[in-house]
Amino acid sequence: MSVGVIENVSFLQVALAAAVGAIWLTTMSLWFLSQRRFRCLNQQLVRLQSELKALQKDQHLALQGSYGMGQRMLNLERRLKSFTDTPQPEPVIEQPFSYTQATQMVEEGADEEAIAATCGISRSEAHLMRKLCAQGLVEPFA
Repeated sequence: MSVGVIENVSFLQVALAAAVGAIWLTTMSLWFLSQRRFRCLNQQLVRLQSELKALQKDQHLALQGSYGMGQRMLNLERRLKSFTDTPQPEPVIEQPFSYTQATQMVEEGADEEAIAATCGISRSEAHLMRKLCAQGLVEPFA
């Protein structure tokens, strides 16, 4: 072999070694970067899984509360329906009390029983009306 071929072989070997070294260095750099990125993504995944579990727990609690509130609402609706389904007694229509009418009846000489029945007052109130009229404390009917 000649010296020029040896120099070419050495140069090719050096160039090839440099290329292999560059490829190896690039590959290792990419491997380290990918490992670093993998660790970051793995940490992010763990954090997101933890947040997901916390959100699922909160959702579960909210659903339980909603279910409980729904049951309470249904119970209240049933109770309300039972109140509206039961017949209500007719309202008592009271006769309007009229002092003027009672005074007029006292002046006409009606007895306490008639005054009480007609005006919707008790016998004792009718008796009191008679006394007040007799003493002039109630103005006579005009």
